[in-house]
Amino acid sequence: MKPIMMRKTICIITAIITFLFSVSCGIKDGEVPDPHTGSIESYHYELDKTEELLSLLIVYFDNKDKESIKSLFASQTRKDYDIDSQIDKVFEIYDGISVSYDIDTGGVQGKKIDDGKCVYVRYDGAIKNIITNNQKSFEIWISRCAVNDDNTDMIGLNQITLCDENGKRLAPIGEFGEEEYFG
Repeated sequence: MKPIMMRKTICIITAIITFLFSVSCGIKDGEVPDPHTGSIESYHYELDKTEELLSLLIVYFDNKDKESIKSLFASQTRKDYDIDSQIDKVFEIYDGISVSYDIDTGGVQGKKIDDGKCVYVRYDGAIKNIITNNQKSFEIWISRCAVNDDNTDMIGLNQITLCDENGKRLAPIGEFGEEEYFG
């Protein structure tokens, strides 16, 4: 098997195993922990979901799979931003296929509690130390919303940021402030 094809196969198998593991952790009697509770079970479940998403993202980036990346975004984010052109710009910059990387599931990026109930929870994560077969180095940062009682259309991936190896922001996909990017 060619090294690139083997790498893709390993990434897909890893993503499947991660998914299967993530849906089995923190589940009691077949139920997913309610993220509104802010429980340790729901926190770990959401971290596992973030890890699964990051594992899929690296495969989608390597395969230049625009449609799969778009499908990960919250419906409101897809409506509010020109995801297609943002992905095209990122693909112009992201050169090659990953040969190594590290996944960092991050943690809670933002949380709002009302009467003891989580009404808004946002997680972040990153794929760090990405080295491509073309000897390019990148990082991919994400932000995803797990709970938004004010706007459930915002639940899902909200932002991907392609960065260089030093963390300098190169191109966004999804929501971002204009002041975040120069060029």
